[in-house]
Amino acid sequence: MKFNEDGSLSFYWFDAHEENYGADLYLFGKVWQPEVGAFVSCALRVQGMERTIFALPKMKNNKARGSLSEEEEKVQQQSMILEFNQLRQSRFKNITNFKCKFVSRKYAFEMPISHGEHKFLKIKYPATQPPLPANLTGNTFECLFGANQSMLELFILKRRIKGPCWLTIKGVQQIKNVATFKATWCK
Repeated sequence: MKFNEDGSLSFYWFDAHEENYGADLYLFGKVWQPEVGAFVSCALRVQGMERTIFALPKMKNNKARGSLSEEEEKVQQQSMILEFNQLRQSRFKNITNFKCKFVSRKYAFEMPISHGEHKFLKIKYPATQPPLPANLTGNTFECLFGANQSMLELFILKRRIKGPCWLTIKGVQQIKNVATFKATWCK
């Protein structure tokens, strides 16, 4: 396989596939093979993907979103993180580690939430761990966004890949014994 001078790989991507709920993500395309003087089929396996979920805080005492004091917001944030961790430990034991932080995101879709910018708890955890149910709610959060998003969709959107195109892939590790890699017929 011909690598660029900086160790990256020029890869013409035209298809992708995911298995095991996104834990295994494959890209299919062509690479230049100077030994045969032609482009040959190639499959890339993407590792290290993380699920990204956004939890919308539940408003109490009929308060409007964005009207909480700084102290109330801090207490709400801490209780959301605590509740998610308790849910993870009791109902979703296969999710062994996660990262989270509060972020601002805009919302303008079908749920009865005022359109505009809101604070969400952004939760990230490895794609090798199972997805959370999309209808999960709690005492401190109303709903989850992105729980049913496929890893392939997340990969394409985050990297802004549009249609078949050339990609420059960094950190490629070539499989030495192709006979043991039975996922594709690519060479």
